[in-house]
Amino acid sequence: MPALLPVVTDAASVPALEAFDSTIRTLISSADSNGAISIMQIIAEPQSGPPLHVHAREDELFFVEDGDVGFFCEGRLWRGAPGTQVFLPRGVPHTWYNYGATPARLLVTCVPGGFEGYFPAVLARTAGLTDVAAGLAAAGAEFGIELLGPNPLAEPLSEPV
Repeated sequence: MPALLPVVTDAASVPALEAFDSTIRTLISSADSNGAISIMQIIAEPQSGPPLHVHAREDELFFVEDGDVGFFCEGRLWRGAPGTQVFLPRGVPHTWYNYGATPARLLVTCVPGGFEGYFPAVLARTAGLTDVAAGLAAAGAEFGIELLGPNPLAEPLSEPV
């Protein structure tokens, strides 16, 4: 295994991708950490979030930097203000949603790394398609992500648990 070297990044200098109504920047890649972790910054548009999904390969740790973000896992809802941390384990269906009227900013750490490649794969496989389901399924199969349906947090739910 190659020796690890320190990595310093500045979100403003990292290229951004636009996917799922969010701006996504990979701050620390799997390649930077010999596969140990990846860290991404996600800036989510108001009233947006990914579909309900499950990861087969990685656990996710979310840190809410800014915004009002809901997290859904195992039928439970948590609301997160700035400073909130949420751990979502692999193999468990989950999602999140920006309830705010302004963009939310999240730091997402994935263990092990590699998930950061999912977003470029989605963009490549869905470019120019009117029905993006096949492209999403292909990218999901490559990265161990299964999309399970619409985001349940987009609909009004009862108060957080």
